[in-house]
Amino acid sequence: MTVAGSGAKVVKSSGETEIFDPNIITSDCVEAGVEFWTAAEVALEVSRGIFDGINSDEIQRKILASLYNRNPEAADRYKRFHSMYVRTSSNTIERFNRKRIVDSLVKETSLPKEVAEIVARETEAELRRLNLDFTSGPLIREIVNVKLLEHGYEGARSDYTRLGMPVYDAAQLIEALPNKTTPTEGSELVHMEMANSIFREYSLLKVLPLHLADAHMKGDLYIHDLEYFVTRPYRAIHDLRFFLKNGLKFKGSMGRGVTTGPAKNAETAILHSVKALLAASTAFSADLGFHSFNVWIAPYLEGLKRSEIMQLAQTLVFEMAQTFSLNRKSPLPIDLEVEYGVPAHLAEVPALMPGGVVRNDIFYGDFEEEAREFAIALSEVYRSGDYRGEAFNSPSLVYKMRPDDRKKEGADDFALLMHESASEGRPINLLNLVSSGLGQRSSAHSSGAIYPGGGSSDETVSELPYLESALQHTTLNLPRTVYKSGGKEDPFFEALDSALDLAREAGRIKRDVLSRRMKSGSLSFFAESSGEKPYFDLNQGINLIGYVGLNNAVKAYLGEEFHESGYARDFGVSIIRHVSDTLHGWERESGERWHLCSTSSPGLAQRFAVLDSGQFSEVASVSGGEVGYSDSCEFSPGAKVDFTSRQKILAEFRRLSTGGSREIVCSSGRSPEELLETSEELFKHSVPYWSFEL
Repeated sequence: MTVAGSGAKVVKSSGETEIFDPNIITSDCVEAGVEFWTAAEVALEVSRGIFDGINSDEIQRKILASLYNRNPEAADRYKRFHSMYVRTSSNTIERFNRKRIVDSLVKETSLPKEVAEIVARETEAELRRLNLDFTSGPLIREIVNVKLLEHGYEGARSDYTRLGMPVYDAAQLIEALPNKTTPTEGSELVHMEMANSIFREYSLLKVLPLHLADAHMKGDLYIHDLEYFVTRPYRAIHDLRFFLKNGLKFKGSMGRGVTTGPAKNAETAILHSVKALLAASTAFSADLGFHSFNVWIAPYLEGLKRSEIMQLAQTLVFEMAQTFSLNRKSPLPIDLEVEYGVPAHLAEVPALMPGGVVRNDIFYGDFEEEAREFAIALSEVYRSGDYRGEAFNSPSLVYKMRPDDRKKEGADDFALLMHESASEGRPINLLNLVSSGLGQRSSAHSSGAIYPGGGSSDETVSELPYLESALQHTTLNLPRTVYKSGGKEDPFFEALDSALDLAREAGRIKRDVLSRRMKSGSLSFFAESSGEKPYFDLNQGINLIGYVGLNNAVKAYLGEEFHESGYARDFGVSIIRHVSDTLHGWERESGERWHLCSTSSPGLAQRFAVLDSGQFSEVASVSGGEVGYSDSCEFSPGAKVDFTSRQKILAEFRRLSTGGSREIVCSSGRSPEELLETSEELFKHSVPYWSFEL
């Protein structure tokens, strides 16, 4: 027979609905200690008054009324038993229902329902023992996790755990962070930091296997930008021509976005470039930039006065500086590659003209003067600084120096202009494509950013689109391999190979994650294409392997630093060559792209050293009693090595770093002429990339 109320929808306190089931009333009464036949009679009576849209509170009132009519003592027991309420993660308050625990365990873990019911009953008993009027979703989940561990279900506990941060940490973040930023930035930074914390935790708990997550947390290696591991590639240098040809077609929030056609004038092209990088900043996790920017913009400058070109340069720098300084603890690193004019390999490439039109009788070489004028204008804006004369931290100018540049008119004045900026405290970067053999593979920023440059990159940069991207960056802790090996050669290289295998695993997991996200359509930025060629090709993405503490590893192994003897230097080279050869082997084996880079991160170097000091007694302190490692292949702070000897020792390490290395040169208190002389020396020693900083 059909029970009254069958099929009726009950509205719960959360606003959700479920189909009325009289058996739930019976079981709820029995669990509260009501005799079965009484419970069944109550369920039948209440069912007669059920209607579509009734809410759960009204059902509870009907149950209590029916029980009081039959057995007031049983009604009191039922009321006490069901008086525990839960503050849910959906921001609602509901009566505790053990079935919710069972359902969530079955849904979120691989446990069978029978085990889930046992865990749920034990959890309920623990909660009732605490005699709480109110409990919370997080507390229930914590007790469930304890019960799972007691029963030996560690895997299920990992699946069921809750992501988040302690209330204390959240309070500290809310109170302290805004005080370090502008009022506009503060609130967004709080949201960002909290979200980053959850994503890092998710990557370590659910994406990376336990042994790899442990290796990261213990300090065997460091997987960069874990907060974006499941959502974004690492970094990229972009092709402005793609956006000049196609306009902007980003979907935006909820799939809604305003599309634009190709820019028809210089100012629109400049603004499109800023918006394109803004969109890219939501698709990549770290440094961004444009290669050969002034070359691609040159056709849009035809016929403009120098004052107009200067105004456009100001618009570009100020728009980028202001756009990418918001909502972050520090400005997003943006690199604009600057050529002095049009390089030879691009001179015969058909030029993309205003409106996105390509004419086969007009080439980029026809806009040599415009390209040079914009390079000069950018440099002058950068040297002048902002309205108050302060330096622009982002965007950063990366000057690509080529052999033919010195033959061009005004080259000496341009070189001096660059170094005047450095002398006045503006950080500038020089990419050396002058010295023989340089630029055959990507050069890089301090922390591994990749740059398309000369050599093999130049052979393909004329193709559209040309995007050089890094999927992931993982850094090895070299001193730890020595400590783990006990200072013996064979165990050392075995430990190094083990660390490399972990880094390879991290890179492959990242590639698989990105592949799934692209197939699902969730990475909409990468769905854009130019003809048959996609803008972003996952198969062309590079995995970067960096290293920290080479000098410390050599010192721990031999008792001397690698600048102190030829044997120590050769041992250091053998370590990096082993890593480089391993990466080349991976490339030949799989076709994947792996590059070795020099990681420069004082914070990471100290993190590794602190973690090692807690596990190995061999870790030595540095000045002031603090522990710390040297970046990549850098010398110790107190090393007495002259400029020429330093460059000779580091040359081999740089040659092996196909993913990039950077020399940092102090510009404080030095004249433009002195800095220019330093650059000449660095050119002479074939240093691939250097920056002048205060």
